[in-house]
Amino acid sequence: MGQPAPGQPGPGQPPGQVPNGYAPGGQPQAPPNGQVPGGQPQAGPTGTAQPGHPGTDQPIQPLRGEPPLTLYRNRQNTVLQPGTELDRFGDPDGNVMYAIRTPYNQRSLPPQWAGRNYFAYRVQRPVQVLSGTAVPWFEQPGGGTAYVLPASVDELLGDGTLVALSGNEAARPPMEG
Repeated sequence: MGQPAPGQPGPGQPPGQVPNGYAPGGQPQAPPNGQVPGGQPQAGPTGTAQPGHPGTDQPIQPLRGEPPLTLYRNRQNTVLQPGTELDRFGDPDGNVMYAIRTPYNQRSLPPQWAGRNYFAYRVQRPVQVLSGTAVPWFEQPGGGTAYVLPASVDELLGDGTLVALSGNEAARPPMEG
């Protein structure tokens, strides 16, 4: 049995659960021909291969299940300093985060991800990351600052690079900004 067409549910998935631009199972698909929906141009990639795939000149890559680098423009390597606060919608097994309290619609994440667990973190020691600006996607404006970390949040918590925030420090961001 072949792969379903983009935007179509895979085997065992009810119709209407696969968002446009995502393959069955929720894996993001890169915009075609360097374009985002609506034909808006985006910055050329510094590396588009996923981890474990040849052909990338960017050593920091999103982990499996995270949005691909093609969904970020103005990508650059930078060092986050201690005290920087970040957050993410999703468990700590991923490595894509945003500046804390970035409104959800500026992240250009799939709408159903808004219901995922939300976590906030503080950088405890300098860490090199790939930063970029979310492109418009899923009928959202984008514009939020994303950070692709060199390892999963779990690993960076384990080695003391990150610490989890709680209480008022970890309040969910607004849906729109």
